[in-house]
Amino acid sequence: MEYKEISKVVTENVVKTFVATFSDGTKKKVRMWYEGRGVCIVNRKSRRYGHLLNATDEYDKWVNLVPFVKQDVDVYKRAVKRAKKVEKMLEESGLWANIKNMLHTFLYERNEEEQKAIINVALDYPKNFNGKDAIFTRWIFESLARDRCFKTINWLSYDKEEYEKLLEERIKAKEDFMYFWHKVYDNRISIEKGENGMLLGYYSEEYTGCLNGYYSILLDAKHALFCEKD
Repeated sequence: MEYKEISKVVTENVVKTFVATFSDGTKKKVRMWYEGRGVCIVNRKSRRYGHLLNATDEYDKWVNLVPFVKQDVDVYKRAVKRAKKVEKMLEESGLWANIKNMLHTFLYERNEEEQKAIINVALDYPKNFNGKDAIFTRWIFESLARDRCFKTINWLSYDKEEYEKLLEERIKAKEDFMYFWHKVYDNRISIEKGENGMLLGYYSEEYTGCLNGYYSILLDAKHALFCEKD
């Protein structure tokens, strides 16, 4: 495609996500927008930062560019698929035995109608939940059903391998662990023993200088399940 063709598509649409089709028929989702100096495209492996579109982006190999249209999602099927994944992660890591058991019951001891009812109740918060335990249950099923679910631990690049390995070892040994670092947010990971010796793990990303941010539960040394934005 010519640059002016791409510029026309980007400026005529309010969306920032597009689908580029290559000459061999393959497709790629790209985030693009227009600024005063020209068309910008998001940097590889980044969600927030971009650069001016240039030859290194190989846009000359594109044959078409259209706005990305999000397809309707079957919330129930997505939640069940994610629940199976979370149960497997917790089985392997040994974290959150109560959640693993709850998901096992949900997956294998409830029929489809009952499963859908549980998900619908979770999405209809706060009407259907009262009490600490019930709200915690709602967080889990709401996360499984909504767009935002899994999070990857946002380690610092220079010590990622060291602390990821250390966290994995502490989880395996069922030992307490806490680590703080700053990368965009004030990040904190902690593992501790709860009631009956059950191993618990937490991951939070807070705005600097205030106790607000994103809160998740650890699934293993690399992944977390998003629960709440405060």
